Amino acid sequence: MVNGGDVGKANIEAYTKPFQAATGVKVSAITDQLTLAKLELMVTTNSISVDVFPMNQGAARVAADKGFLEPIDYSIYKKEELDGLFDFAKQPFGVGMVIYSYLMVYNTERFPANKPRPTSWAEFWDVKSFPGVRAVSGRNGSEGPWEEALLADGVSPDKIYPMDIDRVFASLDKIKPHVRKWWTVGSEIQQIMQDKAADLVQSYDGRAGLVVSRGLRWSSIETNPSCSGTIG
Repeated sequence: MVNGGDVGKANIEAYTKPFQAATGVKVSAITDQLTLAKLELMVTTNSISVDVFPMNQGAARVAADKGFLEPIDYSIYKKEELDGLFDFAKQPFGVGMVIYSYLMVYNTERFPANKPRPTSWAEFWDVKSFPGVRAVSGRNGSEGPWEEALLADGVSPDKIYPMDIDRVFASLDKIKPHVRKWWTVGSEIQQIMQDKAADLVQSYDGRAGLVVSRGLRWSSIETNPSCSGTIG
């Protein structure tokens, strides 16, 4: 499984095809995304349809704790190959494959250049100064706008960790009435932006970049610490 949409196509070109050419091993690439719920269903019903798949780090840790993932035997790999990986990417049940950032993205028709535009998560939360519909991550509780909520509440970037969970949810309560969609997979972000179903969106940098590159009226501000993705 290689993710959906344009990201899935890019993964096939970047990884699947070169791997097949180098090893002769046939790979059946599925352009879709695997949620924690789907993984649990596959394991509990013993109806496994994929062997390797991308999953965010939070969900992968939950899946590993529940016994849904097989541990990696790093001893079978060449030292020079392992040395090419960041230490934090070599996890017991997965290997980090993507380092990415969350962006705040706004529709430039709703926020034209001659009017104020949001430039921080505090302003994303400021529905009076920047009225409009919001869309943010709601990935099964394993990944969400936790850092954004703290930044919006006035926490400085160097004080985010360890997180004050009560403060996170108190901040989310303020923005919740203005959130139309709590997206769960990256392809939903692109659809939301293309359909103009929201005015401000918390987005993966890659998904936002694809939409902006197609000439659609969106602009992005990178205002959040980067995160690492994990492949199971």
